[in-house]
Amino acid sequence: MNLHHLELFYYVCRHGGISRAVRHMPYGIQQPAMSSQILALEQDLGAKLFERQPFRLTAEGQELYEFARPFFDNADAVAERIRQKNAPKLRIGAAEIVLRDHLPAVLQQVRREFPDVRLTLRNGYQAELEAWLLAGECDFGITTMDEKPRAG
Repeated sequence: MNLHHLELFYYVCRHGGISRAVRHMPYGIQQPAMSSQILALEQDLGAKLFERQPFRLTAEGQELYEFARPFFDNADAVAERIRQKNAPKLRIGAAEIVLRDHLPAVLQQVRREFPDVRLTLRNGYQAELEAWLLAGECDFGITTMDEKPRAG
C-alpha cells in the first residue's frame, strides 16, 4: 500500500469527498490527480473504499479509515513535540526584580536573534538559584548578592 495514497484517502474521509479534500490538503494537488491516486489505492486493495455521490464509506473504507485516522490526526502534534524537544533551550533563574524590570528588553533581543529558542524563567532567591545551577536545572542565574556564594 502506498502511504501517500493512504494520506489522500484520510483527507477524503475527513472532509467528506475528493473535492473538499483537495481544498484542505496542506500541499497542492489537483482533483484529477487525487481521484486517480484514490483509484490506485482501491485497485491495490481490491476493494471500493467509498461511494462518491453521496459520499459514504464502505465497510472496507471504514476499516481503513479507523486504522489511518489516529496516525494522521496525531502526526502534526508529534512533529511539534519533537521540534520543541530539539529547539535550543535557555533556562534563566533570577530575582523577581530582575525578571520584571531588567530582563524583558534583553529577552526581546534574544527572541529577535534566536526565534526558536525556548525560554524558561524561574523566580528565586540567591540560595535557590545556586541550588538550581548546581543541579543543572538552570543555565544561569541573576540576582542581588545577599552573601558570598558557596564554593563551586
